[in-house]
Amino acid sequence: MNTRTDRLRVEALSEDHAAAMLSVLDDDRLYAYNAAAHYVTVEALRANYRRLVSGSPLPEIIWWNFILFRHESPTPIGYVQATLMPEQRLGQVAYVLSPAHWGHGYATEALIWLLGEIARRGDIDQVQAQIDERNLASIAVVQRVGFKFAKTVVEETSIDSLFELELRCFVSTDGAFPRI
Repeated sequence: MNTRTDRLRVEALSEDHAAAMLSVLDDDRLYAYNAAAHYVTVEALRANYRRLVSGSPLPEIIWWNFILFRHESPTPIGYVQATLMPEQRLGQVAYVLSPAHWGHGYATEALIWLLGEIARRGDIDQVQAQIDERNLASIAVVQRVGFKFAKTVVEETSIDSLFELELRCFVSTDGAFPRI
């Protein structure tokens, strides 16, 4: 699934994105609130992308991963992803942007696109985003789109805020996206 938004080109993740994405992910500012793996080689990132592209090992879970580009640029600026659990009618979303592209509305635009795609499936009612409570910029993105704070999640190395969005509140009665 490849598509466009007003300013972004969205491409389904492939192993071929690893080399270009390594430079996006090689910025310590991305890991201030996230202890995720900091990939140092193209081979390691390619192996991770291979795993993601092959899909969830659990048949009841669907993984969606997309690389983001500005229309005029061949260089990626980040990614959006969703974990979908149709049997539970639940989805979870996440996004990462290169710090060079923070503050320009790209995360909001990408998240709106992703939520629209999830809503079009018709089998997900609620979407969640779990964000470190110190990451005020990311919290502002989900709130701008319509997510509401649900609860605090205390984990071993972080304190996160869980935000939820009822998709029926996101989509207008004529099926237009978004309704924010």
